Amino acid sequence: MDELTTINEQKINEQKFTIEILARYLSHKDAERIAKVITKDTLIVIDGTQAPTGKTTLCNELKALGFNAVEQYFFKEEKRNDNYFKIVISLNKFLF
Repeated sequence: MDELTTINEQKINEQKFTIEILARYLSHKDAERIAKVITKDTLIVIDGTQAPTGKTTLCNELKALGFNAVEQYFFKEEKRNDNYFKIVISLNKFLF
């Protein structure tokens, strides 16, 4: 097996694991769509209802995978002079 194949397999496995995590909070279809577009340097902002919805848990799980995830509550957006994008995941459904 060559190095490129190994790297591609690793990326596929990381994407599958990311989908598994996101699917705990979102529909499987939405989890797949998000996992396809996020990269390790994509800013992912987690927001939602101020209640136990899983915001902190999801944020911590994404960080553990190496993603740049923050909760909206702690996020202070810098003024920028360039174009950029961020992904916002809103969790509003109570866990119980």
